[in-house]
Amino acid sequence: MQSRHLTSDAASERSGTGHSAGIGEAPRSNEASGTDPGRRELLLYPAYGPVEAVLGFVMFYVVVDHMTPVVVSALAGPLPGFVPEPATTVAAIFLWFILGLSLFGMAQDQLRENPRRFASRAQREEFLAQNRPTRSSYAYHLVVLVVGGLTAALAWETFLEVLEALMLVPVEGTGLLSPAVGPVEIAIFVVFTVTFAAFSRAADRLAIGALRDVGYRVSRR
Repeated sequence: MQSRHLTSDAASERSGTGHSAGIGEAPRSNEASGTDPGRRELLLYPAYGPVEAVLGFVMFYVVVDHMTPVVVSALAGPLPGFVPEPATTVAAIFLWFILGLSLFGMAQDQLRENPRRFASRAQREEFLAQNRPTRSSYAYHLVVLVVGGLTAALAWETFLEVLEALMLVPVEGTGLLSPAVGPVEIAIFVVFTVTFAAFSRAADRLAIGALRDVGYRVSRR
């Protein structure tokens, strides 16, 4: 009688042990699959735009720096009390204002969707793989960078000449462009504007795309 009771207790203990082991194994299975519902994978992912914004501000600074003495010289006759001060001060304040807007815009773009959250590491790696630049994207933007940069460099001097003529129209009050500025010069002015914008965008896509590619490769290790 006692023997049967011990046997029954032993069987019950073995059954309870097996049940406990089954409960203990479940978290290990979830951890191995990377689908722990309480865990979130975070990712700081660079957004496109900062390189393009920086190049745009640099170009704006160069243009303002070049045009300020031209405008100051033109205003010396009709508005002698306005030049060189406060005209140069206004130009400097304007530059700082544009810089602040550029920095605010860049920060807003980067923070809008960062950090990104994923339910598992597998989802995070899938996102990195789908959004990395392709070889054709690298090739396309590299061609645009070279062609756009060379074209903009060739059109730079004419661009400044036309810009000076445009800026002097309201100052001189004639309402007419300089006779030296014709349809060809206007066309070159437009070409510079378009090609520099394409150059800046391509440089941004190459630089930020390379960062995204690095993030993908690091995640695969």
